[in-house]
Amino acid sequence: MCLHLQALTLGFEGQGARMKKLCLPRKMQTIAYCLLFCTFLAGCGTGALQQKSTSAPPQAPQNATITQLRVGDAPADQVFSFEVTIANPISLIPASGGTPSTIAVNLNRLELSRTAAKMQPLGVMPVKPGSYAAADITIQSPSLTYAKTLLTPAPVTLIDRVNGADQTVRINFNPPLVVGNDPVVLNLDINLAAALVNDGAGNISGTNFTQSSFIFSVQPVGVQGRQQDDDGEFEDETGKVIEVSTSGFVLQTGQSGSRLATSA
Repeated sequence: MCLHLQALTLGFEGQGARMKKLCLPRKMQTIAYCLLFCTFLAGCGTGALQQKSTSAPPQAPQNATITQLRVGDAPADQVFSFEVTIANPISLIPASGGTPSTIAVNLNRLELSRTAAKMQPLGVMPVKPGSYAAADITIQSPSLTYAKTLLTPAPVTLIDRVNGADQTVRINFNPPLVVGNDPVVLNLDINLAAALVNDGAGNISGTNFTQSSFIFSVQPVGVQGRQQDDDGEFEDETGKVIEVSTSGFVLQTGQSGSRLATSA
């Protein structure tokens, strides 16, 4: 709309000779129409912005710490693709006992082989500060694409796919995992090689996640400009803006479906 308005204005300037022939009332009438048109455009634009700005990115409630959850995967031989869903929620078990705290996890489907040795953001959420002795995490629908070797009748390598069963695993922390009052990054590093089940020929036949299949760590948010993938850095995130406000926006990423709240 602004481009059309600019073209209209330039058109009047380009026809200066013709404008000189108009009487003063006609000129004033033309200017009035232009001003009225501009006012109409401004009103419509403001209204559209207000309609899109009805919701704000989630803020941490009182006595909670803004926490960024990131997920990664250690490389595994033979594996080309590793897909998994992390169920909602992840439960943190207090070291002193009592009611577990929960980490809300958005709907997701992650392909982790491409992030080998790197951490990707899954969500930003509030977590209750405290000292935690363990975490319960549920892995759903693990699926692998891998290189399979057949020795008879002649050696040949094929691409095969295998699915694993859903599992809930308790990860014990030693020392306890501590969440303070300042924003932190929780890194969940999945060690796929420690979760693979192999048959007698050395081919992958399924998955079995145990405590040794995960490394859970906490990091303070790094200094701006020097952050890495495990302490808060965002790099080349793409997706759809699903919430907008004067304080920021929420990005839903295309590959994982995670929701990332961002301050303006």
